[in-house]
Formats: sequence, C-alpha cells, structure tokens
Amino acid sequence: MRGMRECEEGTHSYGSGCGPVMSEPTCEQPTPTVESGNTCDFFVCYCDAPTVRHKASKKCVKLEDCYKVE
Repeated sequence: MRGMRECEEGTHSYGSGCGPVMSEPTCEQPTPTVESGNTCDFFVCYCDAPTVRHKASKKCVKLEDCYKVE
C-alpha cells in the first residue's frame, strides 16, 4: 500500500484509510481524540500501549516517565 512503511520496535502502523484521524497519545494528551473531517492515505507510526509519545524527544515512554525524559 502506498505510504506504508516499517515502524520501529515499540510502535505500530496507524492509518485512517479515508476517514477521521485518531490522535496519538502523548505526554501532554494521553487520551486520544478524533479529529474532525476526513483524511485519506494517512499512515504513521504510533507508540504501542501502554506507552505515549514524548513530543520533545519523539520517544515512546510510559506516562509516569514523561517528566524524566530529557
């Protein structure tokens, strides 16, 4: 499928197909939200649960470790 790529260990591929996009859980927003509108051909690597994305480092971390990441 066009746009698909291998995801690194600890992450998984997420694609919306052609529909609303679910946000990736982050340290700042651990509960994903659904964005309004439809997006087509959207594929990205999201952190595997129970980890969330630390935006500054771009690493997957446990929620309780968010403040420890440099």
